[in-house]
Amino acid sequence: MWRADGTALPPLTEATSSESSLAWNHDSTRFASGRTGIRIWNLNSLERTIPTRDGLVRGLSWSPDKQTFLAAFQYSTIVQFNADTGEQEWVSVALASGEAATFSGAGELLHGTATAEDQLVYIVETNDDRQLTLSPAQFREFVKSGELP
Repeated sequence: MWRADGTALPPLTEATSSESSLAWNHDSTRFASGRTGIRIWNLNSLERTIPTRDGLVRGLSWSPDKQTFLAAFQYSTIVQFNADTGEQEWVSVALASGEAATFSGAGELLHGTATAEDQLVYIVETNDDRQLTLSPAQFREFVKSGELP
């Protein structure tokens, strides 16, 4: 890589595989790259690796404020990440009906039609490593109370 003035940057030795997508932030001080996970880089080194489970990264785009970026994945999923923490802020998924549903990082439905909600189940892992399947109404109650049904 080179700076805008044509001088070379040091090689990024942490890069160990090919990437399917790359996007610079708006002041060209950081970039995100991805294939089966996402990496955030500054001009000198790798800052953070964000593991993903939504298939191959097909596209990346930074917000104008440089705090978040979007990642589009092969399985019709779009996720907004916080660039500094790597946390998912929201995720939008395509449902079998062709509708979309958008969830907060905590799993709460932010946007979707009533028919979209009818297609949802929530799988919650408990502190004792059990998994429970909850309806949307049960999940909302769990989020409010912190108590599993």
